[in-house]
Amino acid sequence: MIDFLQRLYRQGKPFFGQSAGSIILAQKWVQWEDPDDDSTAKLFSCLDIANVLCDTHGEQDNWNELKIALTLSEDSEIGYGITSGAAIIVYPNNHVEAFGGAVSQFVRNRKRITMLKDLLPESSES
Repeated sequence: MIDFLQRLYRQGKPFFGQSAGSIILAQKWVQWEDPDDDSTAKLFSCLDIANVLCDTHGEQDNWNELKIALTLSEDSEIGYGITSGAAIIVYPNNHVEAFGGAVSQFVRNRKRITMLKDLLPESSES
């Protein structure tokens, strides 16, 4: 199914995901061998239809899972925390736009995770 879905995307079919569906459309996500031990965390490949790393509904734990995923990623990787009620639009040229509300952003730089300015819907930025 992965090849089929990626082929549809390359042919111009739009995709959307809600909650975990958003994460699975992205490049990768994190899993733990032992959920109580962050040293057992590893990245696994997702559909890679949206060229991003994202998490959903992580406001309550300050985006802990997203930050761990970023820790395992390359420098300059940006992670998007899609807050409840918000979404991101990822265009084929990799432009990312917030929709419906603010989206938290984090970046990995020299093995440190730093919070960036929230990504706001374009109509709210003026």
